[in-house]
Amino acid sequence: MQRYFVNELNGIIVGDDAKHITKVMRMKINDLVIICSNNECFNARLISLSDKSVTYKLEDKLKIITYPKITLYQGMPKYSKVDIVSKYATIYGAKEISFVQMNRSEAKIKQIADKLNRLEKISKEAAELAHRNNYAKISFTNTLKDIPFNEFDIVLFADEVLKEEIVNYPIDNLTDKSKIAIIIGPEGGITEEERNFLIANKACQTSLGPYILPTEIASIYLLSVISAKFMNFV
Repeated sequence: MQRYFVNELNGIIVGDDAKHITKVMRMKINDLVIICSNNECFNARLISLSDKSVTYKLEDKLKIITYPKITLYQGMPKYSKVDIVSKYATIYGAKEISFVQMNRSEAKIKQIADKLNRLEKISKEAAELAHRNNYAKISFTNTLKDIPFNEFDIVLFADEVLKEEIVNYPIDNLTDKSKIAIIIGPEGGITEEERNFLIANKACQTSLGPYILPTEIASIYLLSVISAKFMNFV
């Protein structure tokens, strides 16, 4: 069933979502959709349709899977990869995505800072596709020093120096109320200076296995491990 995110549950959908319902999905009165807002989702029945607005009536509330709040700090990748990170990190469960300038980042935040609305739209569409309860908030972080380490229960950073080791992820004691940060380096990985800084701030080195993953999909590995735990897959 098609899912839509709204800012408030006021019985009306406008803008691009209204056009999607009428022009793309070609829905009719009495068709059912899923409406989500503030981490709550409901079955909703369409009451009226037009190109500019769609009205609906909420029916039953849906049971949702609860996850910890995961913030991805993605080392600023090349411009063409920003969309990929925004889409797939959302699909795999990141609730916030912040692109952070790191020593080996080739692109600069100022080059994409004006693209924030487009990236949030990509995240929203990805969450609707994956039937997530919410989509990721997108932001920018100037340096690793601006990360609020003390606000998280655990901070994990992918480190290629551990690629020959088997690492047990320290997530067994986490709950769906926990706050987790994941840090992924840009193309070329993190520098020794950055590694020492992260360790000094009690971030946990984490292996992604014996292979080097492209920066734009590396977060999927960690997000999958965490999601599996909270879906009782492991």
